[in-house]
Amino acid sequence: MTELLTVGELLRRATAYLTEKGSPSPRLDAEVLLAWVLGWERVSLYVNYDQPLQADEVARYRELVGRRAKKVPVALLRGFKEFFALPFTVSPAVLIPRPETEFLVQEVLSWLVEQGAEVILPTGRTLGGPKPDAAGAGEGRGEVPAGRRATGWTVADVGTGSGCIAVTVAKCAPGTRVVATDRSTAALMVAEANAARHGVVERVEFLVGDGPAPLRQAGWTGKLDVLASNPPYIPTAVLDELGQDVAYEPREALDGGPDGLQFYREWVPQAGAFLRPGGLLALEIGHDQGPAVREMVEATGEFAEATIIQDHGGRDRVVRAVRREEP
Repeated sequence: MTELLTVGELLRRATAYLTEKGSPSPRLDAEVLLAWVLGWERVSLYVNYDQPLQADEVARYRELVGRRAKKVPVALLRGFKEFFALPFTVSPAVLIPRPETEFLVQEVLSWLVEQGAEVILPTGRTLGGPKPDAAGAGEGRGEVPAGRRATGWTVADVGTGSGCIAVTVAKCAPGTRVVATDRSTAALMVAEANAARHGVVERVEFLVGDGPAPLRQAGWTGKLDVLASNPPYIPTAVLDELGQDVAYEPREALDGGPDGLQFYREWVPQAGAFLRPGGLLALEIGHDQGPAVREMVEATGEFAEATIIQDHGGRDRVVRAVRREEP
């Protein structure tokens, strides 16, 4: 007679197996994958802890747990990853979105709000935009403050990968147009699918090419309001040590050269040429790269003082700077 395994027993066995195989988060992995197989929210696993599962459900789950034990990322097993509370399709052609990159998106959206743009977060909360008239609060959106505008912002995302930065900005800031570039046509196909998934494909332009070259070829020199990027910044030796942990992601999206700074050296000196005066440069960085990247940005002479933004753990995460206004 076939053994009927309950939700609780299956989770216990999977957690023990993934622990043995060196998963950094065995219980979480076990829960996320089982919830995915069953089409449930994770909390439902505990509500139905004693429920026996069908043989085909157990077989599918065991197959996924076996692949996870071989270091296949959970996001690739499910085919998507949450980012900024939005689901993004992923594949081996793109870097899996990391929570750290949300700090970069937050900086871009905050700057847009400061300039008069309206931002609608996935929670439904609205930030910025035109303010109500002083005499009629709640009776209208009023006028945009002098020198600012509510729409027509253009944001570029260099090395877009899955499109998580470009699509999130387009989704949250409906008054923006976004230009997304990547050297990989396979990555751009994933990014375009994510733009379609979130209903912003008509406001995102996809360009294939390396670094800033496609922006120049498309005529964006001096016209961008924001230039953002999450470039490859892991030092090669460190990447080699990670080995199997990142084996299922494109190496070119991670490898930043001997010291992790190769990308910044190559095109930070060119970045100012694409921004209008007063435009924002925002770059994700490694946890110890803040001073070096800030120095590169300031050495161009085209930006006001660069600022290092740290994450919740107090680690360097973003360098942002504003292009100097013309005299």
